[in-house]
Amino acid sequence: MSPQQTGIDAIEEKHAIAILLYLLNHPRSLKSSIYQNISTNPRMPEKLSKLENAGLINMTVNRFEKNSTTVSLTPLGRETAQLFYDAVQVMEGQPRKYNLVDPTYESDT
Repeated sequence: MSPQQTGIDAIEEKHAIAILLYLLNHPRSLKSSIYQNISTNPRMPEKLSKLENAGLINMTVNRFEKNSTTVSLTPLGRETAQLFYDAVQVMEGQPRKYNLVDPTYESDT
């Protein structure tokens, strides 16, 4: 499976975009905090693993507290989350926050 396909599979998972947006606003969150704020679905660990395998997040086990894992966005994950954030802003008629759109892009409209 190509890395692009892995990324597509990861963001197609239910809650994936919500996880990325949550981490954009709450960098370096505990995994338990993501569960509490996004979903307690029993498949959440699998969803996080898919995001990690796609290179969108990092999960780091606390070396002093083995049952505590910190989750953060990678640079690719941050850019992806910013694009999703801006997409939501556009759909709601709000100005983009991150303005990652290519300034040379010409719309058909």
